[in-house]
Formats: sequence, structure tokens, C-alpha cells
Amino acid sequence: MLDKGIGVEVTHDADLVVVTVRGELDLFTAPVLGQALDQFGPEKRVVVKMADVEFIDSTTLNVVLAHDLRMAQGGGSLRIRQPSAPVRRLFQLTALDRLLEPDDV
Repeated sequence: MLDKGIGVEVTHDADLVVVTVRGELDLFTAPVLGQALDQFGPEKRVVVKMADVEFIDSTTLNVVLAHDLRMAQGGGSLRIRQPSAPVRRLFQLTALDRLLEPDDV
């Protein structure tokens, strides 16, 4: 799905859902990511690949945190995999690097 300047692709790998995002994630595009994550029940294990995210802001961080909480409460999980430099920096500055996959910290 390519919408509003970002691309979101969803694939399933056994019991893991992989959401690959590319482009700029901001006030206008973060809802597209939120809609993609809304598709999955809270019991799912979801990984969001952000290697090709060029920009990320606090609106997107809020989307990620809301879905992390929803999934944690339902027995699932949400993790960020292969974060680009801007993504890694924002997660580290906000002390949310616990959401990064261990190999990507």
C-alpha cells in the first residue's frame, strides 16, 4: 500500500506479522501505519521494519506506543526491526529503545 508519501507492506511469516514501512512518517502519514497495525489482534507478534524510513516524528511514536500497549495487554508484542538512523535516534532519545529488536539497538 502506497499512500500519502509512505509505503506499507504486510507479510506473514509463520506466527509473525512483518510490516515494512518506507518514506516519511509524520502527522499526516502516521495514521496509515496505524491502520495497518489495526488489522491485527492484540495476541499477534508484529515486527515493523523501518530501514527505509527517512523521517519520523512524535505522532508516529505515539502510534507505535499505542499499538505496543494494546498488543502487550493481549499477550502479543510489537518490535521495531532494522531502524534507519532517524528512527534509531528518536527511540534512543525517548528511552524507548526497548522496542528495538535486540540486534538493532
